[in-house]
Amino acid sequence: MCDNSRECAAAGSQGFAASGTRRPLEDAPHAEAQGPAPASVRPGWTEPGFVRLVAVPCEAGEDLDTERSAHFGRAPAFGLVRLERDSMTAWWIAPNPMAQRSGHGAVAAMLIEEGVTDVVTAGIGAGMYGRLTSAGLRVWREQDAPTVRSAIEALVEGRVVPIADGDLHDGHTA
Repeated sequence: MCDNSRECAAAGSQGFAASGTRRPLEDAPHAEAQGPAPASVRPGWTEPGFVRLVAVPCEAGEDLDTERSAHFGRAPAFGLVRLERDSMTAWWIAPNPMAQRSGHGAVAAMLIEEGVTDVVTAGIGAGMYGRLTSAGLRVWREQDAPTVRSAIEALVEGRVVPIADGDLHDGHTA
């Protein structure tokens, strides 16, 4: 899975939790509750205790208005947002220790280890897609949202679609 096992082991030991600062939603600028997601997008979304941890590849930043990255495995950071039922309850921007190295398998492993359940991205390669979906993560496509916040809003509002085979790309462009 990983191109360099030493780098993968080092990245895996750092993980996202160690590198990002978790913040309750009330610390986020312009924080507001989201409306319910359509049942067709999120079966069980409104059931009590329904929790998701969503990852959005992004540039290095400090809040939910951080610009999304056009690259997935080499994104400088990931916006991680905890959704409980229909509301954002916590968020953090976690630097991607593998952004400038090879070893996309380590990125997938870190997302899985962190407990990510969903990914919202503009594009993704077949290898990364396979790693994430084989671990049970849902991968959603949304190409218009410019920030982490707007990508999360698109997910909650049902304006995302599942990635299909035709959406996968070779290389590192969205």
